[in-house]
Amino acid sequence: MTKLYDVVVPQFARTLGSTAGFLKIVEQACGDGNVFEDEILRSRIHPEMHPFAYQVKSTVEHSLGSIKAARARFATPNLEQPPDSLRGLLLKVEAAQRELAALTADEVNGFEDQEIRFKWKETRLTFSAQDFFLSYALPNFYFHATTAYAILRMSGLAIGKLDFLGDLPARRH
Repeated sequence: MTKLYDVVVPQFARTLGSTAGFLKIVEQACGDGNVFEDEILRSRIHPEMHPFAYQVKSTVEHSLGSIKAARARFATPNLEQPPDSLRGLLLKVEAAQRELAALTADEVNGFEDQEIRFKWKETRLTFSAQDFFLSYALPNFYFHATTAYAILRMSGLAIGKLDFLGDLPARRH
């Protein structure tokens, strides 16, 4: 039987690693004068969607933030503004990577038998920890990571699907 830790933490870690990689590519492109940092940070796919900086911030909120919510047995959206620079976003992602790396399987697997209450405006939901991670945290995490990737592609950055997939748990033959 697959444990909760094995299902969520490696996914968060790998995709946050990819996100850190995107940010480094953008920093380099800005340094080369190929793109402007403030334009990337404000870029969005649609006027009603959040900009790139928010998408990156949300990958942290739906990964490490979901772990913190499970610890507290309570989740609500984090409405803090994202960092206002690529460097600030990268530092936020790298801090989340370090905290995820410090998690133990026992701690995360220990969430399995608990409930997590969710509150947002008038919405009140109660999830099992497994349902919280699998039906809420992971889908939101991937949504924001994919949206950040799509914004960069739309902006002309030289990144591809393998940049998004990151370090796959596979072997080359």
